[in-house]
Amino acid sequence: MSLTAILAADSKGLRSQITERFMSAGFKVEAPKGANGFVAAFPRVDADLAILDIQSVETVVTLCKFIRRRSDCPIMVFTDRSDVESVKAARAAGASSYVLKSSGVDQLAERAIVEIKSRDISASPAVQPARASVERRVVIGAESSPFADSLADIARLRGWQVELVPDSESVLEAVKSASPEAVVLDDSIAGARIGDLARSLKRRRQTSDINVIALTPFGSPEKARRNASFADFHLLTPCPANQVIDLIGIPKSRRKRAA
Repeated sequence: MSLTAILAADSKGLRSQITERFMSAGFKVEAPKGANGFVAAFPRVDADLAILDIQSVETVVTLCKFIRRRSDCPIMVFTDRSDVESVKAARAAGASSYVLKSSGVDQLAERAIVEIKSRDISASPAVQPARASVERRVVIGAESSPFADSLADIARLRGWQVELVPDSESVLEAVKSASPEAVVLDDSIAGARIGDLARSLKRRRQTSDINVIALTPFGSPEKARRNASFADFHLLTPCPANQVIDLIGIPKSRRKRAA
């Protein structure tokens, strides 16, 4: 069955790129020029998907509310803005998913298809009870901070069940109770050093398959080497929150942990 997407984009070049990518995925794409063109076109388009490639947070919020008054179709926000307030504003106005441009147009298309399929599944009472069995969980060990809140908010926006904890003991308790797919360890957490914590998780049979991401402040080479030694991935901070969240769902076969 053919699907229809409607696109609002600031950039003519990116508008063409998004249109071509979604057409190659089997969508019929309506791409009016700018936000005003989108508003004029939307009532006559029976859209299965809305894509907003708009930098202005205020315009994104206005368009999301406009769409939600008329449709329950998924709304994909494609943008460079990754700050928490922008994410929260878009989400509160009705956005379904928030994809950063650094992830690429292919990722936008993949996430859009997932959103559409998940709505098809949730509409079927026969399969609804099975949804809980595929929940993806991540534990984030980090001192309370705007960056930690960003990690948690963006992960939730991408569909993850998140437990944000402030110390190493709480990390171990959360891992035991939640059986997460991934654990993010920021060097700010109280208690055990995160290199030791990563080693403990990797050496236990019950937790060895967990994807462990370690975060170390820039300018601490010895600490970075120690923290990276048992983690699947290691990043120096400060770094964009989305860069961390992009790593948490990587399957074991694609991880690069040094044994």
